[in-house]
Amino acid sequence: MSQVVLPLLAISSGALLHLMLYRFNEWDTEAPYVFLSRLIFWISGSMLIYFKQSSMIDIFDIRITPKGLLVLGNYSTLGIYCSVILYRMFFHKLRKFPGPFLARASNFYITAISGKKLRFYLESQRLHRIHGDYLRIGPSELSIADPRAVRAIYGSQSPVSKGPFYTMLHPQKALLTTREKQEHAERRNVWDKAFSSKGNLNTLSKAQSVKEITYIPALHDYEPRMLILINRLLEIIDNNLDKPVPVKEWLNYLAFDVMGDIVLGKSFNTLTDDHAPELHIVNSIKVQLRVAFGYFVHLPWLFSFLKVIPLVNSGTIGFWRWIDSRILETHMVSLHSSLCDNLDTTSMRTLTDTYNSSDWINRTCYHISFGPMRGVERQLRILSTYKAILLGALLRGGKSIPHPLNFLGQKQRETRFPSLDFAKINSNPIATAALNILFRLACHKDQARKLQKRLDELPNLSYDSVLKLDLLDGVINEAFRLHSPLLSGSQRLTPPNGLYIGDEYIPGNVKVRILMLSTDSRVFVSPEEFIPERWTTRPELIKDHSVFIPFNTGEFC
Repeated sequence: MSQVVLPLLAISSGALLHLMLYRFNEWDTEAPYVFLSRLIFWISGSMLIYFKQSSMIDIFDIRITPKGLLVLGNYSTLGIYCSVILYRMFFHKLRKFPGPFLARASNFYITAISGKKLRFYLESQRLHRIHGDYLRIGPSELSIADPRAVRAIYGSQSPVSKGPFYTMLHPQKALLTTREKQEHAERRNVWDKAFSSKGNLNTLSKAQSVKEITYIPALHDYEPRMLILINRLLEIIDNNLDKPVPVKEWLNYLAFDVMGDIVLGKSFNTLTDDHAPELHIVNSIKVQLRVAFGYFVHLPWLFSFLKVIPLVNSGTIGFWRWIDSRILETHMVSLHSSLCDNLDTTSMRTLTDTYNSSDWINRTCYHISFGPMRGVERQLRILSTYKAILLGALLRGGKSIPHPLNFLGQKQRETRFPSLDFAKINSNPIATAALNILFRLACHKDQARKLQKRLDELPNLSYDSVLKLDLLDGVINEAFRLHSPLLSGSQRLTPPNGLYIGDEYIPGNVKVRILMLSTDSRVFVSPEEFIPERWTTRPELIKDHSVFIPFNTGEFC
């Protein structure tokens, strides 16, 4: 009797575990730990079998062999998967939405068909032509091709939040991956200041903490630094006019050098130095983006497994170590300079003597320098950075002195946030945008000649002069329209009560994304044609301006 009852009970327990636990909340980041708990169960049972300490085990007055215990564990797992598949197929809140039958059961289906050439948006367009504007592309995810959805999902008053996709880099967090609206607004405010048209000097007297002692430069301040790098690229192109040039690679190097100069205060020289140590970082970024956003965009739980395997994740670990070292070096320079600028010679000497006389500080700095972070240059940078932070604390009356033994960990956590933003900014958007513009101008030489003529008429090519050139703005917008960086849309999570898009009700707590609509005839006239004038002298070619969102819009942009 027990041979039938026990397997049924095990299967039922697995089904109940899914229906009462796994069906709720998000488990993507916890997947490795769930697997680990099952693995511990297997190992425990295997040890019982190996040591043969007992031929029979009593479980609620039912005698069972250790091998039988492992078999019951398999039945329990079978119950979980059976419950998951049946629920998704026939009882899920998205069951009424059309889509491929296999997509109802697992995200592996959409991953398989889109991972062949990493062209998910093309597969989405094909499926939308078959099934309509509302397409179920996964067990709990919709792809939407309705122009009315843009305002409902990406509008400033939309109640949606960012979806589980943005947990892929967990536990690291940045502006791009922040899902809480308040925290996102605070982080966004920092970047808004950094790229505003006005500068702001946050002096020591105004700062509430040392990390707030920063100089927020005006947008115009970036121009001369960027022009140096751009002219460097033009020189390389001029020297290679007699042969094909790898423009895609060079634009990637230019973007990397520009963001290094703006964010970290120094160019990496990847554009001019074939042996620059940062070249492998550029290639690492491309590989990581291709893997993470190409193959695992619908399987964040599987990506969580890869992150905890050092052998598989070694490239990513090395990348973040490099980013942290650059950020740490930049913090050292900016903090130390800011403190020195706000002190007279006597005060600096007094504070320096106080620092040097503290044996516990010196011992801790020695531990930090000669312990996990070796190398003379690295030692000096760590010591200087900690000294600058300590002096800032002493200036505030000795309050909030960071515990030196925790200093290294604090710095890694603090600097990881801006470094993530740095990686987000430099990776692809600049280079991709420039490449698409050049591609379109090369295909439409009449537009290229017209733009060149307008540029030649300008007194100079400064930011203020070019800003007034409507045709250039039209070329950029049209290139973005045809080659949007967000071809498949940004993933959002509907509120618990759901929302309406016109007359269509979208259930709560489901993932949604809007397919690129910039080539939709309901939005643009002659949508497949490159017509920059639609943004200048021919506005009648645009039926709905709200749909044009090349990067992002709303509270999470």
